[in-house]
Amino acid sequence: MRRIESILNSSQKLSDQVFNHWLYLLYRDYQDPVCLQILTNIERYKSELLAYWGIPQAPLTNNLTECLNSHLESRLFPFKGFLIPSFMRGCG
Repeated sequence: MRRIESILNSSQKLSDQVFNHWLYLLYRDYQDPVCLQILTNIERYKSELLAYWGIPQAPLTNNLTECLNSHLESRLFPFKGFLIPSFMRGCG
């Protein structure tokens, strides 16, 4: 299964020919029906899965997005401290 993940997690954009060759080699080597079904689905939805390859300067990972999300979450977390607990609403 890790070999299947390695195709999609490649750190470089592969040509269609190389990608198809890797899929063929994996399909040839695996005997497990679940893995074969996964490979078949990858081939079926290849255009959707690899659409970002056609975008110039598109990042190959989502690390930048995840970094931004974690930064925003850390900045917004202190605002939760300003919420008034329900037991204090009746006081004062």
